[in-house]
Amino acid sequence: MCSSNVKWIIKYIRWVKIHHYKIIELLWSGTNLENEQENLNVNQTNMQQPQLNLDISQTTEETCESCGHSIFVQAYKMRKLSALLSPMGQESMIPIQVFACAKCGHINKGFLPKEE
Repeated sequence: MCSSNVKWIIKYIRWVKIHHYKIIELLWSGTNLENEQENLNVNQTNMQQPQLNLDISQTTEETCESCGHSIFVQAYKMRKLSALLSPMGQESMIPIQVFACAKCGHINKGFLPKEE
């Protein structure tokens, strides 16, 4: 399976997780699914991020544990999921978002997911 198919499947699964109650309700009630989908799309675009009233002087700056630089870039660690554990029965790759130092590439321990 190519990576674009995996990305599409992951997006679809996330969408279903968010909207599955609404889908079940619509199918049960027999209403027009296309009109309700348009309403869901409109509602999603109308939602806004909550505005936080922060004083930046009350925060602490994160710096690279390796070189002390304070600029970070988005990066991904890749994890491989075996076919035995995969719900699709195929080996797949899982991207995990992290932040790496823009100067040296180091990833602070606090930016890594906790592994058990």
